[in-house]
Amino acid sequence: MTSDTNHKNRIWMFALAMLCTGIIIFGLLYSKNKVGNFGYLLGENFVYCLVIWAIFQMIFVNKIEMTNSLISFSLILGSLMLSNYIGYFNEKTRQAEVVNDLEKAFDEYAKQATSSQGLPK
Repeated sequence: MTSDTNHKNRIWMFALAMLCTGIIIFGLLYSKNKVGNFGYLLGENFVYCLVIWAIFQMIFVNKIEMTNSLISFSLILGSLMLSNYIGYFNEKTRQAEVVNDLEKAFDEYAKQATSSQGLPK
């Protein structure tokens, strides 16, 4: 492997690592996914993955071999899936907190609305 080929491999690998990291960070910070079904997420993310992968291929078209191209596609799809699962579990946690807060508020209102004998005021 020549030094030039090694340098080209490092460039696209670094770019792919940054892309996948950015996708996962997006899932941590901004994703509000409400669906946790694997099949649904695979179908939805496959289209997004094709678009992102096609752009990635256009940028690095001369630098990536076919096997590396398949690896990049798989990593992008995996990052999108992981991002959506992170968003799903974050949203599920937020929903549980809201329900818990509502239950506490209703219990407090019920205590205020009844007398010490349990009768309505």
